[in-house]
Amino acid sequence: NNDVGVSGVCWKASIIPVKALDASGNGSYEDVADAIDYAIKRGANIINLSVESPYNYIFEQAIKEAYENNVIVVCAAGNAHYNLNITKSYPASFREKYFNVINVGSFNVQNEYSSFSNYGSLTLDLAAPGGNIY
Repeated sequence: NNDVGVSGVCWKASIIPVKALDASGNGSYEDVADAIDYAIKRGANIINLSVESPYNYIFEQAIKEAYENNVIVVCAAGNAHYNLNITKSYPASFREKYFNVINVGSFNVQNEYSSFSNYGSLTLDLAAPGGNIY
């Protein structure tokens, strides 16, 4: 915001980097729940949660904690080409119970859902560039 060089769109945004998974994308539900708790306790208003898994109670309790603290959780819809109205995938499917969850699918350069993106009229909130985008 100084008229010099290149800048982003949110000069006054604060970011709390939190890592719950290792370099290979492995970790436990407890690790993710601890990361969510850490962000909430440090004043996060929005949490990006780009993971996909089966249902887990610990995971749900972490999403519930965010809900109770008015924290928005932006979730990747997932990459298994599921209709989330029928086949559940979490945390995206927590959207049915906790309205603080915003699900983001993937679209391609033709402005269509990417071949891998999960979808669902009742559970998907929006889509963003993610397939064959250059």
